[in-house]
Amino acid sequence: MGLLGRPAVAALAMSLALAPTASADNEDYFLNELYKTHQKWYWSYGEQYIVDVGHGVCNDWAAGVSYPDEVASLAMSKQWSQRNTRYFIALATGSFCQGYYSTKIPPEARLQPGQLPGS
Repeated sequence: MGLLGRPAVAALAMSLALAPTASADNEDYFLNELYKTHQKWYWSYGEQYIVDVGHGVCNDWAAGVSYPDEVASLAMSKQWSQRNTRYFIALATGSFCQGYYSTKIPPEARLQPGQLPGS
């Protein structure tokens, strides 16, 4: 079987097969939660675009952008209300980069239990 035994190959194949599903599950959850708001402020862009904007929030956290700057920038560039922008940022962070959730999202802007994947 070469350098890797059958169990190792099977485990590797399983982990590779499951990785995209986890991401897709979070994207589906994210979109579903946005649909539940019945707001129309994001759908003119399309689903993939809005998922990419959500992932962009995580990229901004990694680059060191502050919460107030992220809210101001996204609200201005998308012409969204401050309230909708804060919700979008909290949901995107909780869906795509949970490691930043407790450090970047202020307590007053955090979503209720049950509004994040796995909660």
